[in-house]
Amino acid sequence: MTVKQKNKMIFPKLIASIIILFSLSIILFSFKYKFISFLYPENIENANSLIPLYAKNQYQKTNEFSNKIAIKNGCGKKHLGLIYKRYLLDLGYDITETSNATHPNGDYHFGHSATKILFHKKNENSAISLANELGVQHSQILEEYKETNFHDLTLILGQNYINLKSYKTAKKFNPFKND
Repeated sequence: MTVKQKNKMIFPKLIASIIILFSLSIILFSFKYKFISFLYPENIENANSLIPLYAKNQYQKTNEFSNKIAIKNGCGKKHLGLIYKRYLLDLGYDITETSNATHPNGDYHFGHSATKILFHKKNENSAISLANELGVQHSQILEEYKETNFHDLTLILGQNYINLKSYKTAKKFNPFKND
């Protein structure tokens, strides 16, 4: 075998060895300085808030009942429905819809002065529980029975949203921090 042939056989092995050593050094460096964050769940932002997503709220714990809640933005505040959706999901509620409030003719209706909870299918107790959680006055709990209604409760966020006891906590769930 000539020297050139020996060099041809050694060169690929040398390159492969260098690549393997380089890869191992990157991996070790990443572990040492925690660059691979998915391996360290304590570093994941909001990791602790994921656990309650699967937890039940207090009413559901005591009554073994799951509420389907529709959230309607009745005041026009940008992202308010999404903020309350994320907040209520964190508390363990089942949010099935988030949208703007509308008139029966289909036009948007942002003139709701007070936050209301509409209960459907005889779910007044769960409406009271939600009202207590959010700080909605019990006088704003109304029955709206529709046989075809998919939801158990409808939360209509009114212009008094800023006065709700839950708003200070709920606004922490705003994914759009600049709005």
